[in-house]
Amino acid sequence: MRLREIFYLSTALLVAVTVGTSYADRLYPQLLEGKMELSDRPMIDHENILTLHLHLKEHVDRVSVKVVFRLPRGVKVLGERTEFNDTISYGDERSYSVRIKFTSPVPSLHASVYAALADGRKVSQQFTLSIPSSTFGVSLAPSQYLANRRLRALSFAPGGTTTISGKILYFDDNALVEKPIRSVKVRLISTPEEVVLGETLTDREGEYLFPISSNLPLSICIEVRFENDVLSLTDSDQNVYRFRSISHSISQTGSYRIDYIFDSANPYRMLGFIHDTVMDAHDFLMERLGWSRRRIRVEYPSGNWPYYHYWYHSDGKIYDESITIPTGWEWRRTTIIHEYGHSVMSALYDYNAYNLPDKIYEGSHQLTTVSDRGFAMTEGWAEFFEALVDDNAFNVTYWINKSTPNIEENEWWSGDPNGNGDNEDGSIVEGAVASVLWDIADTPQSQDHQPEVDDDPINGELSELWRVMDVAMPKDIIEFKEDWSAMGFDMEDELGTIYSRYHILPSSSISVQPSKLRFGEVLIGKPKKLILTISNTGENMVSIDLVGPPEITFSVTSLFISPGSSAEVEVNFLSDELGKHSGKLTVKAGDPASSSIEIPFYAYVVQLGDVTGNGRITAFDASWILRSCAGLRDLSEDERKIADVDGDDRVTPHDVISILKFVVGLDKSAHSGEKIGGEKRGIASSRSMSMRRKGYD
Repeated sequence: MRLREIFYLSTALLVAVTVGTSYADRLYPQLLEGKMELSDRPMIDHENILTLHLHLKEHVDRVSVKVVFRLPRGVKVLGERTEFNDTISYGDERSYSVRIKFTSPVPSLHASVYAALADGRKVSQQFTLSIPSSTFGVSLAPSQYLANRRLRALSFAPGGTTTISGKILYFDDNALVEKPIRSVKVRLISTPEEVVLGETLTDREGEYLFPISSNLPLSICIEVRFENDVLSLTDSDQNVYRFRSISHSISQTGSYRIDYIFDSANPYRMLGFIHDTVMDAHDFLMERLGWSRRRIRVEYPSGNWPYYHYWYHSDGKIYDESITIPTGWEWRRTTIIHEYGHSVMSALYDYNAYNLPDKIYEGSHQLTTVSDRGFAMTEGWAEFFEALVDDNAFNVTYWINKSTPNIEENEWWSGDPNGNGDNEDGSIVEGAVASVLWDIADTPQSQDHQPEVDDDPINGELSELWRVMDVAMPKDIIEFKEDWSAMGFDMEDELGTIYSRYHILPSSSISVQPSKLRFGEVLIGKPKKLILTISNTGENMVSIDLVGPPEITFSVTSLFISPGSSAEVEVNFLSDELGKHSGKLTVKAGDPASSSIEIPFYAYVVQLGDVTGNGRITAFDASWILRSCAGLRDLSEDERKIADVDGDDRVTPHDVISILKFVVGLDKSAHSGEKIGGEKRGIASSRSMSMRRKGYD
């Protein structure tokens, strides 16, 4: 096969970019568990039964509930009742049903449950059943659903000038009142020409105003667009939500008013809640700190779990972000604030993925989860943010308790809600991290179990906390304390007291470099070696023990290091399993004043010939090698080792031919990781992809 033919064959294939997945699911406490369902497939002019099944999830003796079905326009109630009052005890299951008929396509159905506990606390939960537009055989956009369904008439008052004003409102299912939507974009559009005559944002009362300079008569409508400099609220296809009023004829001078209301029969009213919740978080930061982040996309309904996602280039720079909110989570204020809190951390850390805390843990999590320092810092920050925006210590525990535990007073560091766990290191528990940050920022006026009292030694140092996060970008809560001291902020002893309360150990008298081990691409069945440097920064001799998972081995597992001295340890990674590997090794110091240091490691086990590192040997790998032979692509040293499939210590067109023969089934040697001649080879690479996606919940 000639060189040119090989080149054309190799470059004809495209490589698929591997996309990272978001991290773990936060387990939010819910008083009631519910599910909505229809008895039959939705069809126009056909009867159906809508049922809400409820189950009291938590150990509560008795709960009084009021169930309200809020049905949208396009659904006719055939029975007499849409509200039900009941009492539920732990273990009980209840079902509530209404007979309905669809008169036109609708996007979703809703039910609200208002529960009252025996101690007087009240809890509201919302349930949504999404109905794909394809169910009705039509493609239904939000603006189409609302066309010609606005009930508020145009009002007019004569005058010398012409203005169009109005108010944008939504019905809040939690608070049971109509609320203004502030800072939402409103456009004034002439019809049918579709010319934008003006654009503005609503004020804090949801009001907008347009002076009219065009000649009358004029036919106009207003368009509400859920976007501004803070967020754009979109569907899962990233289309910004926009809604129009019906057209109105303006024939004489005066004041015209068009109010746009997402009322209780509007299935898109939750957009107002989502929008205002993000705006609350943004406005809090502006008012308290004069700080804001760039605009972020919020997608609803999207995904199966709330997440913050970010996409970044090989240099770590984050170029795109989104918050996804699935059906059923749209009325949960604290959840939305939590995800926005993740995006705030990314902004504080200079929108660079490599600056963010290094996380190893990837399971489901809650306040008491024992994970690792990076994960605890990431999730603890978002949980702290939940409480910070509303200045409410009970936000992170929801309905669970009337007084304690809460973010102000708890023993979550133990790994158990009531302090009965066996964990001793609070730096790896997100609830403990959140509590430290809260104690720094809260004041006597904060809402907690002791009103008008700040029961920790630091009062309202949010500005200093923000400065540490913004400038130092600490990887974990231990580094946060070190950075606080390095930046010259006062109250180090008081901060130490707070750390001790939540069992967060002092910084270690040893340091370890690098802080993470990236083995890159490793050939299956062959070891890859990296060097770990351990330094004794204390004043006494210290003993060191190293512990790791089975795929990690050390040149020594125990050693002594004198004060001011360092030691190098070889760390080897070896695995017979293809694909991504990650974990942590632990450097334990014998000094009781020191804490153990966890070092994350990452590796990707590949086959000989898999130069692209995508887990497969294809003609695309051959094209990389061929371009290198032609001087069109530079391969790293480790990539050259992976490319040298014939084992002659050179990268030549012969290696290209060997791979192509394997691709078409003429040679199986590369698949087993063996070179021709039978000897196994070990390769690693630090090459990174050009695009990554990560995120948190």
